[in-house]
This record gives sequence, structure tokens and C-alpha cells, in this order.
Amino acid sequence: MKNSLRLIFLCAGLLLLPWAAQAAPGKVNIDVETQIIAFFELVLFVTSLISIKQFFLPGLHNRTPFQIFNMLFVIVFYVAALRFMVNHKGYYEGFGTLSDKDVIRKYFLSTEPLVLVKRLILVAFLLNIIYVIRHGRGYFIDKE
Repeated sequence: MKNSLRLIFLCAGLLLLPWAAQAAPGKVNIDVETQIIAFFELVLFVTSLISIKQFFLPGLHNRTPFQIFNMLFVIVFYVAALRFMVNHKGYYEGFGTLSDKDVIRKYFLSTEPLVLVKRLILVAFLLNIIYVIRHGRGYFIDKE
């Protein structure tokens, strides 16, 4: 349990790195920051696939804590990643002249194949909500 908490805090800490770009604009290597964001997007995609599997094939154990973790991971990741992207839109090709709302719109609604990954993550987020509503009460009541 301690190792799991350490891993969660480490991941959360690394997700906060994009805010360093706004705090010290001249001292941050944007290439490294974008690679970190891309890595966490891959991790988020994998955890989203796992949560979708657990939604449709729940098995014998209640996986409410994982579903809650995945929901929080999605929220923290997109807050950090979208804030970074809006603050550094000139770094990304085709985003430099867009308004902040248009950057977010283009990020989720463009026609490139990787948008399917982003949409799958959002579908998993909705399924997480349904899973927690459906199974959350049973998990927490059984623990008492």
C-alpha cells in the first residue's frame, strides 16, 4: 500500500511539471516538458483501457479505487496538459494563431488519428463515473 501511494504521489508530482513553464518561462526546456506530457498521456491511455475492461468485464473484485484513481488522473492530466499547451501554443505546429478555446477545440476535435486516443480516454472517464455510481456504495459499505 505504501508503494502504491508513493507511485501515485510521484505521478501527480510529475504531472505538475508543466506549471513550471509558466513560473519560469526562460528556464524550462519545452521539448522535455512535451515528452513528459506525451509519456503521461500514454500511461493515461493504458489505465483508461484497463478501466474500460473492468467496466465491461468486472470480475469477482470491486475495482472502485482504481476507477476513482483513473478519474482523478484524467482530470489532473488534462488540467496540466491543456494549460501547458495553451501557454506554449506557439511551440505546436498550427496552434500559434489560435485563441485559447480554439486550441482546446483543435486538440480534441482535429482529424488526426491520435484524437481517437483522446476520445477513448474521455469515454473511459464517463464509464468510470458510471462504475463508481454503480459499485462505489457496495465497496465502501463492505469495507466497514
